[in-house]
Amino acid sequence: MKKIITALSLFILLISLISCKEKAPRYDANEFFPLPEKTQSIEIASYDGKHQLTVPYLRRDVSKEVKLLDEIMNSLRNTPSEKIENFSHDKIKFPIYGLELDPENEVAFHALFSNGYLLTQDGEVYKFDYDFAALMEKDFPLELEESELRNSFPGLRLAADNNGKWAGDFMPDAVIKPTAHYDSLDKKEGVSLEIKRFDDLTAYGIIHNDNYELLEYGKFFDLHALVDGKWKLIPWLEEVYFPDVGYKSSRNYIEMNFHLGLFAPLPAGRYRIIFDGLIAEFDIE
Repeated sequence: MKKIITALSLFILLISLISCKEKAPRYDANEFFPLPEKTQSIEIASYDGKHQLTVPYLRRDVSKEVKLLDEIMNSLRNTPSEKIENFSHDKIKFPIYGLELDPENEVAFHALFSNGYLLTQDGEVYKFDYDFAALMEKDFPLELEESELRNSFPGLRLAADNNGKWAGDFMPDAVIKPTAHYDSLDKKEGVSLEIKRFDDLTAYGIIHNDNYELLEYGKFFDLHALVDGKWKLIPWLEEVYFPDVGYKSSRNYIEMNFHLGLFAPLPAGRYRIIFDGLIAEFDIE
């Protein structure tokens, strides 16, 4: 009987050692996703190189959307992942999928999925076995929105930034549309914008007003980068907001400084600012 017990004990010990054998490190999604119990909203988008499809925000305060929101969050939370230490930008392929999570009382979180990899806004990369293509086929409460690529695509900046250089394939084309307002600055004779210098993420500019006209203007501007001979929109890492304020001046020159921290980091190259129809180019070295 003692021999049987001893043999059984050795067998149990052997099974325990096998089960404790070291495995490749695996991480629950919660290790790198800010996935609280009650994420307030989620936005998902896809881009195949030609068209962007966007799932309108699923919000917790809309009763018919809560069940689907929780279903998606649970599937993300339960997806196995593996942290990747050395990741090459050329592994990012179309289609790409963008993800924005809005946790309660926390800053929104952006991530980009491509080719089986998940890139987070904190610079981490994970092997992530999630079927985003199937997710986009779900029966959502609202119809998916189809559009050209937008610079607000969640996580797009993570693909556009190739180790300190712009990757133009993952940046929307910059199209300057005519200003709609009859009193915009570009419709004023003798009014132009010049960038005098760039320093510490600030472009120091001057509005020239040769005819001393009364000018009215706000704070909104856009920034484009010249990439491989084409002007491109710079994707936002986070949503960019401008204060709704207005100014008036009839001076012949008006100092106008543009703070570009919202678009940082900015690799060396040629850029242009579009401000109320006025255009000014400058270089970052």
